[in-house]
Amino acid sequence: MEKTLILKSKQKKVLEYINTCQQLSVNSVDYRFFTDSVKELTGADLVSLNLISEKDSSKAIVKAISGGAKILSGLISGIGFNLEESEWEVKYDKLKIIGKNKLNYFSSFKKTGYYDSLPGLASVFKILDKFFVPGGLYTMEFKYQGEFLGVMTLIMPRNKTIENKELIELYINHISGTIKRLRAENELHQNMNALSESEAKFKAYMEESPLGIFLANPAGHYIGANRAACKMSGYTEAELLNLSIPDLLAPQFLEKGMKLFEKMLDKGSAEVEVMLRRRNGEVFWVNLAAVLMENNQVIAFCQDITERKESEERAKELNCLQSFSRLLQKEKNDINKILKETTELLRSAFQYPEDAAVRITFKGQEYKTQGYKSTIWKISSPLELSGEQVGIIEVSYLEPPRHDQEPFIKEEKLMLATIAEHISRVAEQIQAEENLLISNSHLSTTLHSIGDGLMVTDTGGKITRLNPRAEKLTGWTAEEAWGRDVHEVFQIVNGKTGEPVFNPVHRVIETGITQKLENDTILIDRAGAKHHIDDSAAPIRDKDDRMIGVIMVFSDVTKRKTAEESTKYQLRFQKLTAEISNTFASQPSENFEQSIYHALKLIGEFFQVDRSYVFFVFR
Repeated sequence: MEKTLILKSKQKKVLEYINTCQQLSVNSVDYRFFTDSVKELTGADLVSLNLISEKDSSKAIVKAISGGAKILSGLISGIGFNLEESEWEVKYDKLKIIGKNKLNYFSSFKKTGYYDSLPGLASVFKILDKFFVPGGLYTMEFKYQGEFLGVMTLIMPRNKTIENKELIELYINHISGTIKRLRAENELHQNMNALSESEAKFKAYMEESPLGIFLANPAGHYIGANRAACKMSGYTEAELLNLSIPDLLAPQFLEKGMKLFEKMLDKGSAEVEVMLRRRNGEVFWVNLAAVLMENNQVIAFCQDITERKESEERAKELNCLQSFSRLLQKEKNDINKILKETTELLRSAFQYPEDAAVRITFKGQEYKTQGYKSTIWKISSPLELSGEQVGIIEVSYLEPPRHDQEPFIKEEKLMLATIAEHISRVAEQIQAEENLLISNSHLSTTLHSIGDGLMVTDTGGKITRLNPRAEKLTGWTAEEAWGRDVHEVFQIVNGKTGEPVFNPVHRVIETGITQKLENDTILIDRAGAKHHIDDSAAPIRDKDDRMIGVIMVFSDVTKRKTAEESTKYQLRFQKLTAEISNTFASQPSENFEQSIYHALKLIGEFFQVDRSYVFFVFR
């Protein structure tokens, strides 16, 4: 629960920082905001931002450093000067982290390739390795649309790693876009100041600018465009001159875009994020800033922000999956609540939630968002139990797609399939638990009706179940016996010697095969009473043939034993009398004394006493 709250707090903080980034301008930016915010999100000891120089791309500048006062003062005293705004030569081919575009862990600065890529700072990195990398470090490149902008480095405290890396990487990638935008704006401002000096310079700037620049008249017809605008739109400049603003706006932004144009004509400027449509029909996001110039022409500056928008969509999908995971943990035994709340979670995760509707059918029940209706613009994923489809999740757009492309992107389809799979697993688990409860109920009824004693143990020999007959024979109640070792409750000895007998439960645990008690075994109950018993013990195995316990069935055979002993005694006695009679009948009268001695011997052997204690009394 605490981790979930921390993650939600961090997500909220990241959104706040992203909003702040969007508001930064070349006149208000303090690059330490980027290092301070990353330091707060990660708990790093030190965060540095190293950017490629705008003036000379072969040079790098340590743009900002954030850390505790003690660490910063120690750093400055250790290297002899303040690193901020220091410029160094860069050898790109030596930098090992270029192209990874993720937070990468290194145990030292040397392993990042910094020693070779920034040779002038080699001595500084050696000092950092010696004093400031007890917990290792993380590095991440700043790269925007393939252009390498620089590197951010994080020094972590001892035994601490970065948590929620995907979230931090998302934010640092957003910083990359912000830095690129600020540089473009800076370049734009610098060039705008020079526009007044020469229209030729203005046209040259337009052609070289990385931003797409469109010129239009007050009627909205294009009268000019630079190379970046042509590349962005897919049209040649000649083709653009035959088009007007509505031709490039994506259908869903047509009304909004024209209102912006009217506002710009009225107010003199306007800025908005809109979707444009390329010549091939593909749509893309731009940040568009338009200005009405003194010659009554409109100039619009467009920056492609599709990557940033896609990152925001991925963050939305990630948030949906995390919320869904928390829902499963909270309502893990209530499939109805899970399905009901999932409909709202899903709707909010799609590109156009205001037009989306969700319906889930499961085992004849239906759960749906308000206003749901099935349309031709939908995707679905099946819900299955034990390989059989028992329901379906459907997401429909209630209005036609806002562009000519597939209404659902592949990430949304994958998210829906993932949620459907998880719901199927949870439903199977809930059904299995319900079946187990029913099975246990039936088992309990069966066990209570069995006439023999029944005892169940785990694989450690601890008792987990006794039926009523076993309770009576052992003198222990099931509640008292639960968790006790079988030796304590089930005490058995040899009926002839009185010596303890090896318990069959432990022999089953050792061998894994069924065991049977030796003949003439006696069970001594809790009160000390003795019972002749007969029993067998067998392993309990799961579906994968793994032993999960032992079951022992035993019965009281005392009456049977007594009857058997009585029968044996009578047969032996009859044999004795017959042998004595035969002794006297087969001997002559003069050997009468010898016959008496033989009879005394037979009687002594029968009663297992010395012959001298046996005598006849003649009457």
